[in-house]
Amino acid sequence: MAPFVLYLLIGLISKDQRKSATVALFAIVLAATLSSYYIEGNSSSAQRIYSGPLIVFAQLLTLLSIFAIAERILPQLKRSNFGFKHIASVLTSVVTVVSMLSISIWSATLGADSLVRSNQEQVIPAFITDLASTSERPKTLVIRKSPERLQYFVTRGSDLQIGQADVASQTPEQFHKAIVDLVNGVGGSSSQVLGHYGIQYVFMKNPADAGLVRIIDGIGGFTRSSATKDGVVWKVEKSHARVTYQNTQGKFFPISSTDKASTSYVSGQGVILLAEKYDKAWHLLLNGKVVPIEQHPFGIPMFKISEPGEFSLTHDGTNRRAWISIQLIALISAIVLALPAGRRKREVPLKELV
Repeated sequence: MAPFVLYLLIGLISKDQRKSATVALFAIVLAATLSSYYIEGNSSSAQRIYSGPLIVFAQLLTLLSIFAIAERILPQLKRSNFGFKHIASVLTSVVTVVSMLSISIWSATLGADSLVRSNQEQVIPAFITDLASTSERPKTLVIRKSPERLQYFVTRGSDLQIGQADVASQTPEQFHKAIVDLVNGVGGSSSQVLGHYGIQYVFMKNPADAGLVRIIDGIGGFTRSSATKDGVVWKVEKSHARVTYQNTQGKFFPISSTDKASTSYVSGQGVILLAEKYDKAWHLLLNGKVVPIEQHPFGIPMFKISEPGEFSLTHDGTNRRAWISIQLIALISAIVLALPAGRRKREVPLKELV
């Protein structure tokens, strides 16, 4: 309902605003091209590239162009006889007013009940959300199956939000294969893989697929915990905490952790397992000594402990901070370069100096 297409046509027709309109048209073409490509993220299927910023950039250019045209043409209309320019100006004004009114009414009625809204109901049940406050920090695998495709994501106690790192990073191959095997009914080791990634519960939101529910019920390693109006919940047997210590006898002991680190004491030789995707940025210090990181067969970070003592597990975000710093420097530089420069002293008239 927005009149930006009309603004773009007017800008292309106008000689003095044709360059800006051409750039805006190029941005729209680029946005349409990029939106036809898919990228893989933390999901069972690839998603389209979001080209919203390019569309916004094109709309801003067309708005600036139409404002410049209106500023130039209004004085001319007052001095000229009634003609085509008057009709075009009235038509553009009417379309703009109708568009603003219709968008406002739509946003307050039908638009307020659309998929994108602030009062969207929570996907995760309350008892699963409360698990995020415990020291073990377990995770939940949320599955939703439709006739066309299967969707899933991993939650740490809340619904998935745009901008989280888990959305951008690719899902580990072992983890994805475990879910595919689980859905196909051949996942004999699916619960073991999911357990190593810290998945304590599997939640299928209603309307749940009856066939998939029967498949998960029949596979070993998953115990039906509840079935409510929200969905069906299974508990993953022998699931691990986010940080787990395994001794030489093969017993697992959960270790408390926070979002950024974990500090504790180990009683002897063994292995520290981290229920996250393998990343060399994870570092572990044991009695002040660096323990090299290794990759577990299931694709999670693993540290071999050779002696008892205090350990500290942290994630080094130097590269991430460097990229954020570069972005901030580029943004500040663009703002400084865009600001109007002051006149030199010799360019200032003598009257202003006096």
